[in-house]
Amino acid sequence: MVQYSALFEPDRKAGGLVVTFPDFAYGVTQGETLEEASEMAADLLAGLVSDRIEFDLTHHSRLDQMEAAFKALGKELAIEIRDAA
Repeated sequence: MVQYSALFEPDRKAGGLVVTFPDFAYGVTQGETLEEASEMAADLLAGLVSDRIEFDLTHHSRLDQMEAAFKALGKELAIEIRDAA
């Protein structure tokens, strides 16, 4: 299973949280609460992974380095996408 880290950053102007995935050069979402931002992040990641599969974009960053950075911040997010079958 491939794991992708998400960055949750406060939106100081509009409020809420902005979410990006460092493994992808595009795509951003947001939510007013951590729960809403997490749900939106899961939806965004599903689309990003779908694009990666459809267009055969196989590059991803070194997860061990990102995990260490998140751990140092006391943060962690794991999103798992499974087939409905």
